[in-house]
Amino acid sequence: VERLLASHKKFMEETHSVTGDADARLNAYSVIKAPEMVQFGDPSKGMTGNMIYILSEHYETPNGLAKHLAAGSQWADIGEMQELMYKYAAAVVMGTKVQAMNR
Repeated sequence: VERLLASHKKFMEETHSVTGDADARLNAYSVIKAPEMVQFGDPSKGMTGNMIYILSEHYETPNGLAKHLAAGSQWADIGEMQELMYKYAAAVVMGTKVQAMNR
């Protein structure tokens, strides 16, 4: 997982702009890694031993997402990323509007 996320970060840095054309701009990219709690909200119950990863990308326009998907289809590790997401039941949400954002 770590190697794949490092590869994805490199791909994003090489193919996406956070300052360029607003029509294709990547507004935010983040990866969060945290241990899974046995009981959410009560760390005293301990951790399960599993890790939770959240990868978030936000594009200024739907065209930015379309350009990302086109570039992603050429990324060398796309097959491995998809396998990992299917194996671990990852949730994917695309093309929806952000409901709240603090800038």
